[in-house]
Amino acid sequence: YVNRSVRWHSVHMYRLVMQIAMTAIALNLVILLGAIVVAAIAIFLLKTQGLEEINKATTVFPASLDSINYSEIPIAIIAVIADYVQIPLAEVKAEYEKDATQRKLLVLQAFRDDPVTRHFIEHFPSKFINHGYVGEELLTRK
Repeated sequence: YVNRSVRWHSVHMYRLVMQIAMTAIALNLVILLGAIVVAAIAIFLLKTQGLEEINKATTVFPASLDSINYSEIPIAIIAVIADYVQIPLAEVKAEYEKDATQRKLLVLQAFRDDPVTRHFIEHFPSKFINHGYVGEELLTRK
């Protein structure tokens, strides 16, 4: 009688342990599937956001190329054009001096104004930010 009771108790404990193990496996599978779904959603969102950033860049780059092209006009040509349209050289000089104080703002208008861009401009200023337009020093006598 005692042996049968021990055997019944062992079988009952075995079934209980198996039930707990199966529950743990099922719970782990549910958590794993949930993690896979969350990871897939995160990857989808990151890809969409990345595509949005690329699309934004494609609208900004042509504008910056225009500004690069126009910034390369030699000062002598600007002076000749100003003289032709009867703008005094002093007025042209004043515009260049005004632009000198707003160069960082000009760069921030061409690119996105965020902390990373501002940090980059502060620590790694471009030739344009430091010296201005090509030949500007001839007009402003820096």
